[in-house]
Amino acid sequence: MEKIEQTKQDKGVVLISDFNQLISKIIENEPAGFIYERLGSKFSHVLIDEFQDTSTKQWNNLLPLVHESLSSGGKNLIVGDAKQAIYRWRDGDVQQFVNLPKIDSSKHEFASLLDQHHIPHKLDDNYRSAKSIVNFNSELFLDISKQFDHSSISKIYKDVKQNVIKKNIGRVEFNVIDKKQFDLKRYLNKKIELLIEKGFYYSDINVLVRVKKEGMLVAEVFKELDIPFVSDDSVFLSSSLEFKFLFHFIKFLEIQNDHSKLFILKRLESDSKFKHKAFDWNSIYMNINDFSLNDLLFHLQEIDLNYYFSLPVMGKINYVIQKLKIDIVDPYIDKLLELTWDFFYLNPCTMHDILEMWKEKEEKISVDTGNQDAVRIITIHKSKGLEFPIVIMPFGSWSNSKSNNANYTWLNNIIANDLGISNFISPMTRTSLTKLQSIEIFKKEQELLFLDNINLYYVGFTRAVEQLYVCLNPTTKLNNISDYVHNFVVNHNFYDINQNQLIIGEFESKINSEQKSSNDKVVEFIDSPLANSLPFILPKGFYKNDKILYGDFFHLIMEKIYTDFQPGFELNEELYLSNHISKEHFDEFNCVLNLISNNPELDFLFDSNSTIYNEREINLSDNSKYIIDKLIIDKKGNVFVLDYKTGNEDSKNIDQVKKYIKALKIAGYLNCKGYLLYIPSVKLIKV
Repeated sequence: MEKIEQTKQDKGVVLISDFNQLISKIIENEPAGFIYERLGSKFSHVLIDEFQDTSTKQWNNLLPLVHESLSSGGKNLIVGDAKQAIYRWRDGDVQQFVNLPKIDSSKHEFASLLDQHHIPHKLDDNYRSAKSIVNFNSELFLDISKQFDHSSISKIYKDVKQNVIKKNIGRVEFNVIDKKQFDLKRYLNKKIELLIEKGFYYSDINVLVRVKKEGMLVAEVFKELDIPFVSDDSVFLSSSLEFKFLFHFIKFLEIQNDHSKLFILKRLESDSKFKHKAFDWNSIYMNINDFSLNDLLFHLQEIDLNYYFSLPVMGKINYVIQKLKIDIVDPYIDKLLELTWDFFYLNPCTMHDILEMWKEKEEKISVDTGNQDAVRIITIHKSKGLEFPIVIMPFGSWSNSKSNNANYTWLNNIIANDLGISNFISPMTRTSLTKLQSIEIFKKEQELLFLDNINLYYVGFTRAVEQLYVCLNPTTKLNNISDYVHNFVVNHNFYDINQNQLIIGEFESKINSEQKSSNDKVVEFIDSPLANSLPFILPKGFYKNDKILYGDFFHLIMEKIYTDFQPGFELNEELYLSNHISKEHFDEFNCVLNLISNNPELDFLFDSNSTIYNEREINLSDNSKYIIDKLIIDKKGNVFVLDYKTGNEDSKNIDQVKKYIKALKIAGYLNCKGYLLYIPSVKLIKV
């Protein structure tokens, strides 16, 4: 803490977490007028959203402003839902909301005015979800709340029933599956295949998880199934099998690490790219301790160890990527190479330094997979306030103890004769608090823990608009909220005991939303992965005849081309059919692509045996950043830099490529050559 405070003082900064405490100290003995004077403005009305997650200190800081507004005839609005209070671990105090207009007795000077102006209003209509989802949630949470003596839960959930506004039926499906028998891959694949067949997009489907670890498991499955996905929590470098394979392989080459050896062997055994290799897996695993680097190289004869160690650091990485047939277009690998390049260029280092950097960053660097039509993986906490057509919760059972709240509690005025102390930090357990004559603290914590978890289920289940799918583990106990959910499901009238499944509603096809009408119609690419990278969304009929935009679209087309020109032709056609480019430019781009693809002198720039990067960003010595249109590393380690130019020949273009070459040579690519390709003449100039 001392180091943090010293750093804050040295840099003249304040952590955002300090603000509530600082504000509290300022206003503790000051009137609201003083606050407005310091702010330089006065607010007539105050709106506080998500009040159920507001901390006591935050509410006490806002009270003077609310009181001042009410005193001046202003109107104030407090919005919240106690059933969605899931941030107690961030000091959120839902009881403040439940008890309104009553407030802390220490703030008695505000109580009268709040009580006088308090007008409660409950929103009874549900405009989000289909009928089956609304009715199921109303019945479930009312049933669970009645099984507790806890006053908080009963009070919060007594009015849980909502009116259905939507006309469609929707679907609720629960599967009760033993944890040991649950096949996550099979379950997700089957559900998503059916949904896609019914006309839903991947982007309509959202997988909700309780913790990030579960999200990582889902992400791994989606990669194996080749299902596009995005995630706020799960898409880190560490979630990529390709990254892990590259990391462990290089680590094994460098230091023969046993853990890396085991990972490599398991990957080689499961990866279809290496099925042709003559591995005797039974023999290998029986003699795993004796399996050496030489044994690995014997089986993977493409790897030349002497050549590997003769390469510069970045050359080593590219060599291994090429030999392991790792897809460089993979967004994880692309991000890794970008990260490694920046690290190496700014800090010339060894491969060991890079391996350490990869390990340090693997769970910190998130990756944008670039998929617009993709399944989303998100935690329940981050899903609050959002809605999704389809919600899948494959891990629907969890323990109440999986809480972010403190495992200890501070006890004041406790006499511990054997210790001779009056203040004590106790574990939050029944045994400890009973001995310390503070069992009521434990009971209160258990009540709040049950409320935390029932609220998590409520938030998760109410995100669904059309369909809700949940998997539960069987249980005979009633220790956790998940046990109560299970109990309700298996005792439901529609529960099929033979299938261990509850289905309510219908498996409906996607409901077509109304098309937005506008005088200025916007081009939309609904199901086109190629168009996801388009930098412009412009009105139809707007032809880009400007020279700069002409160059932008040509670069966009060439970015799709590594060795195969077909993606470039397809994007060109898509740009034309969507009225992004004129017929004249469509024909011209087609002509240029044919000229390039059929020119044998340009074959070395599109060689499938080379490692090729498109639109690769590099740092130059003056700290400026440039993007190389095409960077090619052939199997001999030769490096070629290619820049496309759609303007007239200019010496400045040559100087620019020379800067690229200089930067690459500093990075260790000594055999580096540069080229300019002028368009539409398809004239290649060696720099």
